[in-house]
Amino acid sequence: MAIVLCLDEVMRPKRFTVSELAREVGLTRANVSNLKMGHARAIRFSTLDAICEVLDCQPGDILKYEPGPRESIRLLDGSEVWMNDSGEYVTEGDGPAVQLPSTDSSEIAAAAVSAAGLRNAKERILGARK
Repeated sequence: MAIVLCLDEVMRPKRFTVSELAREVGLTRANVSNLKMGHARAIRFSTLDAICEVLDCQPGDILKYEPGPRESIRLLDGSEVWMNDSGEYVTEGDGPAVQLPSTDSSEIAAAAVSAAGLRNAKERILGARK
């Protein structure tokens, strides 16, 4: 993921524990721990606002941009599907990109496989169920 949470870097010098921050912000210890460890995939603005207020910091102190490898879905046939800069799902082949209304990975993979012109997309993604 390109956006990284650096909550630990802000908490450490201020000597805040996960329990203290959770209590002050009104979150569970588990949620604060996930944020601190970088396991969260999203954060609400209201949560970010509360954290910044308690830690007396700016959102940019907690959020960093680090370019990294693209997130992809590997299909059963070994090919990959990923989102390009335009928000379209593409495959390694020369097939057309596909714009999807859903973020469900099975739908993404099915549409991308279909866009690449592969037959039996459902079987390739989900496997043959017998």
